[in-house]
Amino acid sequence: MDLNKFWNSGAYSTAANPKWIQLNLGQPQTVTGLMLYVRQDPGGAAVHQILTGPTTNPTTVSKQISCNLESGQTINVNFDPPLTNTQYIKINTPSSTSWVAWNEITVFGTAPSVQTTTPGIIFSGDGSATFGQGDASINNWVVGGLNY
Repeated sequence: MDLNKFWNSGAYSTAANPKWIQLNLGQPQTVTGLMLYVRQDPGGAAVHQILTGPTTNPTTVSKQISCNLESGQTINVNFDPPLTNTQYIKINTPSSTSWVAWNEITVFGTAPSVQTTTPGIIFSGDGSATFGQGDASINNWVVGGLNY
């Protein structure tokens, strides 16, 4: 992950003017989780809502996260049971003490009609290949080592 590249809303987020980013997965998928790489400077309190659904501008709040954050932290979001029929994921931030920004957003799940014993995730990066809920893949595949 290049820490110099990130998405930034360009403003603080309020309930009257929330900031958001939306992902289109291209077709309905089963989603098991997200990893949100925080780019929040200065650090502080934030509320993030994960809205999901099969159509653009989803309205179902699948998770809400309220916590203190700072740049460099990772938010692990686990959907148990997994979300089905999800094409759009909107990360809405109704409250934040700084501009809303993300270094990276990773979506985990299974593509439709794919049955395989190879891992769905191959880790590449300078951090741990263990994500708190398990390893990077069933074979613990790591691309390029744990260091750049």
